[in-house]
Parts: sequence; C-alpha cells; structure tokens
Amino acid sequence: MTEIRSHSFYAMGCLMEVWLQADEVELSEVERFFATAEQELSRFRPDSNLSQLNERPEQWVSVPIRLFAILQRAVDLAEETDGLFDPTLLSVLEQIGYQDSFEVIQKRPLWQRWGRPHDAVMQPPKRGYEQIRFHETEYAVWLPEGVKVDLGGIAKGYVAQEVIQWLSRYGACLLDAGGDLVAGPAPDGMLGWPVGVAAPYDGHVERPNLARMWLTYGCLATSGVDYRHWQTDHGEKHHIIDPRTGSSAETDLLTISLMMSDACDAEVWATTSLIRGGRETAEWLQRNHIEGLMINQAHQVNVSAALLPHIQWEKDAPTLVQL
Repeated sequence: MTEIRSHSFYAMGCLMEVWLQADEVELSEVERFFATAEQELSRFRPDSNLSQLNERPEQWVSVPIRLFAILQRAVDLAEETDGLFDPTLLSVLEQIGYQDSFEVIQKRPLWQRWGRPHDAVMQPPKRGYEQIRFHETEYAVWLPEGVKVDLGGIAKGYVAQEVIQWLSRYGACLLDAGGDLVAGPAPDGMLGWPVGVAAPYDGHVERPNLARMWLTYGCLATSGVDYRHWQTDHGEKHHIIDPRTGSSAETDLLTISLMMSDACDAEVWATTSLIRGGRETAEWLQRNHIEGLMINQAHQVNVSAALLPHIQWEKDAPTLVQL
C-alpha cells in the first residue's frame, strides 16, 4: 500500500495542509500553486492582479484567466443568493477595520487594532456586483467607480478545488485550507477521508473535534463569527458582512459547516447561512437535502436530516436543538 504523504504551509491567510497517497508528485508544488494564485487573487497584496483591478475603476482591465473565472463565478453566486453573498464589499470591510489580513491585525498592540474612525453610519452597499462587466474574448473586467472586489473564501475554495482536481489524477488526496476541507478519491481500503467538525474557537489554538464523518470527492466548509472579530470605535465587528445593512451581520449562529460537492458553493452558502440565521438556514437545509451542522451563540447544536445518519460524535452526542 502506498504511503500517505503530507505537507503543510501558510497561504491565503491560513495554515494549509495537503495529503496525497501517491509518489509521483512533489507536494511542495501545491505550495507554489497557491503562491501563484495569491499573486493574482489577494486583496492584501497591492501588486496583485485583483488589487490592480480595484485601483482602475471605469476602465477595461485585462486579468489572468483564473481571476476572470472566479469573478464570473462570484457574480453568479451573488445572483443565486439574491445578494446575500456580495463580492463587492471591500470598501465596507476596510471601513470597519479589516484593511489587513487577520493574522497581521492579531500581531498589533491592542490600541492599534481599532478600525478607522468615521462620523457617519455606513450606508448599505448598492449590489455593486450587478454593475461589473466582462469582456469574454479579451479576459477583461470593468468595475464602476466606488466598487471594489474582495474574493475571500470563494477564491480559496476555487484554488483548493483546482489543486484537488490535479492531485486526483495521481491518487487519494485531501486539502485542509484553514479548516475548509476539499477531498478527492478516498485512501485505499477506506470509505473516505475521516474529517472532523471542530468546536467553535474559544481563544485556544487547539480545538477539539465535535464530530467526524467520511469525505470523498467533495468539500466540508466551515464559516463562523467565532474567530475573525476585532474592536472598532463602533464596538466589536467581524468579517461576515450583511449586504443589506453594510455592517457585520447580526446572527444567532456561531458557526456552520456544510458538506457539498463544490468548494465555491460550500464557501458561499456557509457564509450566507450565517447571515440568514439558524431558523431560516435549518429550513433551507431540510428543503434542499443538504448536509450541515450549525452551532448557535448558546453553543447548541443542530444537524440537518441529511447529515445525521453519516455523523459520528467524538464523545457523547450533544443534545440537538431545533434552531
């Protein structure tokens, strides 16, 4: 039986780890793959292709094919979610203090972590994604004045899916992209990759797993308001923005994990589920037969009917509640 090899590295603002049951690929190539993608997609790099696009409104800007494809996918998903996912919220994120990666913010003294002061209450954004234009043959993008794009989790999911599609040609593979897991074929003799849903972040680096399940040819994406939050002159903020208000979402959920076949879909629907809240999301999971686990602000757990038969609790099963 071929040994399962692993490689860990830091990219896209989080720790990455990849596993592969094959000998033909040097796993450091995955790290280089993400480094190239970051140069195209990161809003935290002023020289990235995305940053250059954001700085040139009202112009047709040629972009790499990958950035062009992700932007189109982002607009499509924005329309599918009726604007609850909106990739054009960068100006709002910057205004509430998320100008740098969260890891950079964490390293600052407390008095330097506060967001920019502002006198007026932010106005809700105006569905800027509807104004983005694409030139299909030239791979060029046009942004209107005042609209800036942040691809965030959807970019990470898209690149992770690319990596797994490539590695799947060689053997069983799994990528942990900062807690979002994307799997290809299962290891020899196994039903899938054994993956876990971690407990919400409580200030400790190590978080125990609440439950385990088997993942193959799919994604387990987790989104939450438990980790990326900070103080501003208008109180505590987090990175999940409600496009209807232009501010951090007020939600009864702490985290949500969704198991879906596509990483981009899982990233976006997990984020929008936080905005919708527990009751509406529970109904959506039931209606669409989607596998999901939600934890609310009181640390109560709800599991969708589709996931319940496949989940294995790490310790005693929690008392499940109807959210």
